[in-house]
Amino acid sequence: MAYSAMYTPYVAPPEVPFMASFGKPALNAARTTLYVPAHFTFRNEGTISIFVIGTRWSATIWPSTFREKGTGPARWRDELGDGWDTYRHEDFDRPARMLAAGQITSAGSRLDPGDDFSKDAVIEVPLNSGQGRVQLSADISFIRADRCKLANSYPQSIEYSWDVDSAGRKHLWDAPRWLANPGDDFFRYRSRIYRSSAIMNMTQAPDWAAMWWVIPKWHEGKLFAPGDTVPYMQVHIARDPDSREVLNEDEQEPYGMKTRSTAVDQPVDLLRQAAERP
Repeated sequence: MAYSAMYTPYVAPPEVPFMASFGKPALNAARTTLYVPAHFTFRNEGTISIFVIGTRWSATIWPSTFREKGTGPARWRDELGDGWDTYRHEDFDRPARMLAAGQITSAGSRLDPGDDFSKDAVIEVPLNSGQGRVQLSADISFIRADRCKLANSYPQSIEYSWDVDSAGRKHLWDAPRWLANPGDDFFRYRSRIYRSSAIMNMTQAPDWAAMWWVIPKWHEGKLFAPGDTVPYMQVHIARDPDSREVLNEDEQEPYGMKTRSTAVDQPVDLLRQAAERP
């Protein structure tokens, strides 16, 4: 009985399929802009409830030109070795630009078995950008509700790196150096984690969950254009509320924290052709 009622559910992994997809695009009346529907969804298909630490989605355009003579082995090795896809006849000679970004659901949301969260957005893609690819990417991060819970104040714990009352949104403070460059803006949610055992809460030092949503500024070496950005999300558990001492993966494992990522892309030409088909 202990094995089936306690141990098996405790070790069962959460089943949270996560996907991003394009809908059918449409052209504006002047035929200068594509309206591209985007859909993001994740569903709890397991038997374990989860708490959402944070979510992020973004749409980015990667301009390119046609390369008549395909790349050789040296380029393949560099791109594949660095974790990138390689396209022999496509030259991404200009920096990326963000088209849209946001969160899929509110930080701190609870997702019970059988429930799902989804996000629909319509992205405007200017056709004067020429050839290129539109990429949808997204991340979700969560903890197991059967092992721990977040403080009820987590959804309201948001803090900003900028002065929300100033006209120019003056930058006030920096994230830790390991997480973002000085001057990068961000907002943060954080909360103490409460374990499922009251005895453990009383006898063990508290740990803290944090989600940082970073909006980086351009500097030399960035893949996006000057004055642009490509946001990213960092989620972790730390021994202190300011994330000075982050737990390693083994130490975070008892909380069952997981991060899922997904991405899909389409050439601008294919999106245009889909919009022109009846």
